[in-house]
Amino acid sequence: MADKLRNIAQNVRCPIGMGFIPMRFVFFLAVTLLVSTDGHAQQAAGIDRPVAEVRQHIGAMLRCNFVSDNVGMMYACGSRLRAIGAVLSRSVGAYAFDTLELDVLLARDSGKPTARERGVAQTTVEILGYVAPVWPDSRRWLTSAIEAADTDDACSFMKIDGVVISIRPYHYADREGSYAEIYVTRNFDIYSLCEY
Repeated sequence: MADKLRNIAQNVRCPIGMGFIPMRFVFFLAVTLLVSTDGHAQQAAGIDRPVAEVRQHIGAMLRCNFVSDNVGMMYACGSRLRAIGAVLSRSVGAYAFDTLELDVLLARDSGKPTARERGVAQTTVEILGYVAPVWPDSRRWLTSAIEAADTDDACSFMKIDGVVISIRPYHYADREGSYAEIYVTRNFDIYSLCEY
């Protein structure tokens, strides 16, 4: 990989005005290009896979069956065992789905998850790891964003390869505990969900 980086850095010297692009920028560009192409070569993100395949995979992870609306545009699945609700939606005639929404119980006692609740968070990270594009340290980012939603009421978002991931904390008025509303979508810009 170091040879690939050196090769790209040596061959990318584009003049900008009177000077050249700084080598740090070229190195950053080379790493970004390699990570992007390597990530796509490994495995397609779940968001780019057929709806039936994604329903089956996530349904197995949650141990529940997705139920469809009348026109097959939205599928819902709720798992009491996993304390996660999931909704997949797609546009008319779409091959893959547009949006995954997860409703997750993070901890009944905010900031102090039990072993079971930590298992829920781990399952959530696994689902997001399957659905979203892969990037370096994705598991660490997802884990820390879910933890921050519980302990700090922090909203986190990431946009990678045209896919937006948003993890937004919330609390029900009639239930104890901290929850997260998580979106993975190509459909719209949901950065505004973190501006509450």
